[in-house]
Amino acid sequence: MALPITCGKIYGKIQSFSFANIDRFSTASLITRITTDVTNVQNAYQMCLRMIVRAPMLLLVSILMTAWIDGSISLIFVGVAVVLGIVVAIAMVKVAAPFRTMFRKYDDLNLVVQENLTAIRVVKSFVREAREIDKMHQATGEVYRYSVNAEKILTFLTPCATFAMFVSNILILLVGSNMAVGNLPGNVTAADLQTLVIYSMQILTGVLSVAMCINFISMSKGSIERICEVLTEKPTITAPADPITSVRDGSVDFCHASFAYSARSSDPVLRQPKVLIFDDSTSAVDTRTDAQIRQALRKYAPDTTKIIIAQRVASVQDADRIILLDKGRVTDVGSHEELLRTSEIYRNLYESQMSGKEEG
Repeated sequence: MALPITCGKIYGKIQSFSFANIDRFSTASLITRITTDVTNVQNAYQMCLRMIVRAPMLLLVSILMTAWIDGSISLIFVGVAVVLGIVVAIAMVKVAAPFRTMFRKYDDLNLVVQENLTAIRVVKSFVREAREIDKMHQATGEVYRYSVNAEKILTFLTPCATFAMFVSNILILLVGSNMAVGNLPGNVTAADLQTLVIYSMQILTGVLSVAMCINFISMSKGSIERICEVLTEKPTITAPADPITSVRDGSVDFCHASFAYSARSSDPVLRQPKVLIFDDSTSAVDTRTDAQIRQALRKYAPDTTKIIIAQRVASVQDADRIILLDKGRVTDVGSHEELLRTSEIYRNLYESQMSGKEEG
């Protein structure tokens, strides 16, 4: 995981994603990864930059000086370090799952916020504020619950380190004093004993600093994994080596193309485009308005290629070419007059719609 982590690089990577890539992560999750996760990694990096070098050096030098005074007493510190290492390893394993779940809950929280901001008018129109507030409370409650579970484990490290080092101080005083008076073999004097206690406090400071760094590293580990997932994701659609950057005219060629109908509609932005696609855009208007829209398109966009997806025959009968779909398959292609002569499905559809219009 030696990838350089910057917001700009992640944002640039996201810009290369296709809709399939974005759906795999979700918009809310990508927002969390580029904000909360990056902040966690930055905090861990800054903390470790200040302490991860100084604290281990302080710890190592203090242990070496203790060994220089008396090798047997230095074994006390080695034993304490081994015990603390085991405790830290267990803690890091236990907090991994809660932190991963907590970040997923952050995604859910961002999703709730995104939905509220996007549909705020609908929420107010239908007086659904209370329900949305409950959703927000549930989302924040989940983040809080998993965050507390992980932090409980991490905060256990500091008292463990303090307890272990004070136990080592007691053992140093006990063993060192017996060495000083001759009850145990060794060359420790009263002055050495005072020096050992000072070194013990230095070691305690180093251990606490390392424990604090481990806290930040444990929190950022899940964030690093989530960020690396984004950076290593391969876009399902890649840009060609020689892309087309401009459209010369409104001609459209279908080459090895497939089509699946969707009822999703979108409002085209009229900026004098070469091609306009209407995805069932006139289904919600009456036939008179539909005719006015088609008349306006002929008048104000005569040179624009228009692709109209519709269920109403009147919406497409003026088209140069009509493609008729039945159960997702192309059955007939032609103009309105040609299809009336050659396609039974099109003719029946036209007659049923026209008879309904006459009855109305």
